[in-house]
Amino acid sequence: MKETIIGELNRILEEVLLRACHYGADEILLGQGSFLDSVTVLAFVSKVEEQFGVDILEEDLNLDCLKTLGTLAEFLQAHGKSGELGQ
Repeated sequence: MKETIIGELNRILEEVLLRACHYGADEILLGQGSFLDSVTVLAFVSKVEEQFGVDILEEDLNLDCLKTLGTLAEFLQAHGKSGELGQ
């Protein structure tokens, strides 16, 4: 399931970045070493929240779930609507 969610997150990243994305679970989303700027992060989070039916800020005030694609996938597996994949 986690790999399926990471695949869906890559699809969302492709929409936001307008290029092919094949990032793994260890790819850093926030902080030093991230490939996303602040505007891109906001667009990505907005699309993820819409796709998975979860309010990330409400569920994770420290945004720890946004450290890597893997931590976000685990968060979504626990809190999101997994039935929304591929929609």
